[in-house]
Amino acid sequence: MKALWVLAFCTPDFVLPDDLETIEDNAFEGAAMTAVEISGDCEYIGAEAFKNCKNLTRIYVPEYCQLGENVFEGCVLVYVFGTEDSPAQDYCDEYENCVFVEY
Repeated sequence: MKALWVLAFCTPDFVLPDDLETIEDNAFEGAAMTAVEISGDCEYIGAEAFKNCKNLTRIYVPEYCQLGENVFEGCVLVYVFGTEDSPAQDYCDEYENCVFVEY
């Protein structure tokens, strides 16, 4: 349990702008980032948006943000932090390389 606590409270190295509503398909493909915080205004993360981000370990997703197909394709394992019964939780139930963490 301690490991999840540490992951949950690490400072993201990449924070997306507050007014960002959509992350386009393949937007950050191959980017070298470990933790990403997405603003509460974001409504959609496009397909393969974080494809092959090999160092990505955690991402903070707003409550109502929808996720496209294979958002984390090529990533080893991503902890997706979000709210219970959210699209982020549904996404993690479908894909094997992400783990949903309620926060």
